Amino acid sequence: MLVFSTLLLQAQRQKGSAVTGTDKTDIINMISQKSASVTSMQCSFKQEKFVSVLAESSVSEGVMYYQSPNRLHWEYNTPKHYAFILNGDAMCYESDNSKKKIDAARNKSMSEMVKLIAGSLNGSGFSDSDNFKVDVFKNESSYCVVLSPLKKSMKNLLSEMAVFLNQSYLAESIEMTDANGDITVITISSCKVNTDIPSEVFSIE
Repeated sequence: MLVFSTLLLQAQRQKGSAVTGTDKTDIINMISQKSASVTSMQCSFKQEKFVSVLAESSVSEGVMYYQSPNRLHWEYNTPKHYAFILNGDAMCYESDNSKKKIDAARNKSMSEMVKLIAGSLNGSGFSDSDNFKVDVFKNESSYCVVLSPLKKSMKNLLSEMAVFLNQSYLAESIEMTDANGDITVITISSCKVNTDIPSEVFSIE
């Protein structure tokens, strides 16, 4: 447990000071305005999974493509190659050059999680007060928006999601705390905004 706690302290970012009232509203509005100007995004990411029963974190790396309003291609390249693709309400899982459509009704938890990540990228999740309690934090160099689920179905999966944004209101990292206390840290790098992305990247056929 001590090793687990040490790893988490090294990986987790400090949220900063809580922002409330009109300042909180102003920041969320600024994020929404910035998100509305982002039509596409592509970047690399590093994902670290911290599990309390394991002494070391597991690390995956890959690339992400996003296109407004609801297209997401989340692809892992190491240690295994596979991808999740969201295109509107349709989803698929891609592995070994084959694609398998995901029944959103039967895989509601996976569907909700993928859509939540997309919502954290386009900013729509930050104003979703029906499904999440939204808290805002600020330090000298970044903002942090923490989403805590209100519905039981999501609470069974996720305790909270903390999205760290730079001063341009673009996501730099995402920290997801599972219902059981395990933590996933996603660090975003080499981000390109509003560039052309071929439509086939989001194909689920």
